[in-house]
Amino acid sequence: MFAAGAGLLAAHVHPVRPKTKYVFLFIGDGMGNGVTKAAEKLLDHRPSFQEFPVTGFMDTDNVYGEVTDSAAAITAMICGHKTKNGRIGMDREGTTGWESAAILLEEAGWAVGVLSTAPLNHATPAGFYAEAKDRAEYDSLAGQAIRSDFLDVLGGGGFLLEDMESAALLEEAGKRGWIIVDAAEILDEGEAEETGDGEMPDEAEEPGTGDMPAETDADDGPMLVTCEGEYSAPFMEYEIDRLRMEEYGTETVSLADITREAIGILEKKERFFLAAESAMIDSALHQGDLASAVYEVAALEDAVAEAVEFYRRHPEETLIIVLADHETGGVTLPAGYDLAPLETQRASWSRVDGYIRELLEENADEQEFLDMIDHYLGLGSSGTLLLEEEEKELLEAYRAGEKSEIRDALFAILQKKADISFSTDGHTAGPVTVYAFGNGQQEFSGCFDNTEIFRILSELQ
Repeated sequence: MFAAGAGLLAAHVHPVRPKTKYVFLFIGDGMGNGVTKAAEKLLDHRPSFQEFPVTGFMDTDNVYGEVTDSAAAITAMICGHKTKNGRIGMDREGTTGWESAAILLEEAGWAVGVLSTAPLNHATPAGFYAEAKDRAEYDSLAGQAIRSDFLDVLGGGGFLLEDMESAALLEEAGKRGWIIVDAAEILDEGEAEETGDGEMPDEAEEPGTGDMPAETDADDGPMLVTCEGEYSAPFMEYEIDRLRMEEYGTETVSLADITREAIGILEKKERFFLAAESAMIDSALHQGDLASAVYEVAALEDAVAEAVEFYRRHPEETLIIVLADHETGGVTLPAGYDLAPLETQRASWSRVDGYIRELLEENADEQEFLDMIDHYLGLGSSGTLLLEEEEKELLEAYRAGEKSEIRDALFAILQKKADISFSTDGHTAGPVTVYAFGNGQQEFSGCFDNTEIFRILSELQ
């Protein structure tokens, strides 16, 4: 009788799950379902992380039940407490700070890496290592970044600074033991020049960024990698611009590249946590630039693929999470939408913004302006023809000389021609989708609050 009972009990005992040893957290800043659907249509495939076996839905409100910003969102996800917009790692009053899950994991023996296509002292990356009453305290956040003593890798864009000098910041970082890698310094010799129309702004001057050094050694010290874009600094290059640069022979660094190199550093330790943000989905959507946002989703997908490749080597011990901190733009694709006008867009809003500025400074004539938007946005004979009234509107804006108004008019026309809509140039309150794969994936099923991310991560200790 005893033996039979023991057998019955044994039949209901679940096998012990191996401990999770490697955790990837990918954040698509502002990545709602509208932009992922647009990515599927414009790129002609579903982003691969949408095939992950577990999906959940995450609420993103801040402490007041309002639409969140990135600072309050990362604080909730990584510190487990809601706060007011603008705060990083602190309560709404700005009197109490909280340790992030990244710090707790490091204290438990995990190696930690933080990557972002944004400046490294922007709200989301800063949420892993810093506290601030105001996310705009950029000099303080930059100082906290290089003085943090738990990061093994910090990489992506540059630093957004106010009074502090970049050279002084990097000098201090070097003295503190950081190995500093400036992507521009490791560009392969002999950049290829872009060939073609010759009438456009000189793309041969676009800086490449090269491959990351394979010989980096985490035992030599923490790694600080900066890869600023020419027209988007201190952000990295927009993916749509980076791909065009590579098309013309200029090697560049992508989010996938720095993710791969971070993995190479972190996997030397027994356990690691790597967070990587595709930040410029959000910044593109703030400007109404859906095509650039879609390519940033593609950049995120490529980075996630590096984690999936690592998973194949460690399938029982790896967890991959992909999520957004909030939705940006209220992007909708109504009945009859057609993304064909976006297929000929070849530059981001940021680069077009720079070209407009250059044309205005040079007092370039109207035809040069029309040639530029035809070449880079496909608005003209090379892509989608402009109606007479649209061309008239754009030329009036160009003659008025207000750069932001010209840019806004351009992307409004692109939206109209694709029959897509943005409900706002800010954030929205809708829940975001969470995708999970690997050991512990079941934790992300169903509907939950953003503070649950902290709980799940902190329980990995």
